[in-house]
Amino acid sequence: MLVPPHTRVPADLAATRLAPEPLTLVASIQTPLTGTVALKAAGVPFTVAVEVLETELQLQLIRAGIGVGIILRRALPPRLQGTGLQTFTVADLSLALEAWLWHRRTGPVIAVTMPLIEHLVSVLLLGKPTAPRERHVPLAALTSTPTGGLG
Repeated sequence: MLVPPHTRVPADLAATRLAPEPLTLVASIQTPLTGTVALKAAGVPFTVAVEVLETELQLQLIRAGIGVGIILRRALPPRLQGTGLQTFTVADLSLALEAWLWHRRTGPVIAVTMPLIEHLVSVLLLGKPTAPRERHVPLAALTSTPTGGLG
């Protein structure tokens, strides 16, 4: 889950905070939005014109001058030079999300899947390969859901 800092985890779930996910503001190089700006002084109203889930489409719209965007910093190309895009910051505004792993506290496959998920997350999100913890779970525990399949 990507959530704002200090989000409350539902009581019936277990959660592990994985990492901060810094956000950055991106604009077309055709705008004067460079460095640190005061939002009102820049004359930029905060109006959500379109919500885009796909990062490359969002960057294309920003590049075309449709507006500015809020993007996960790690989703940006390593170098913006030559892309038609630039980043900027807004004075007194901190943009960040946190990556969390939320899951049920109990269940027939939690003991098997959680070590694997934790390992994959450490490799993919954090870039730190770790060996998954081994847990010995009887095979019967994997198929003991009310439907008879994996839960």
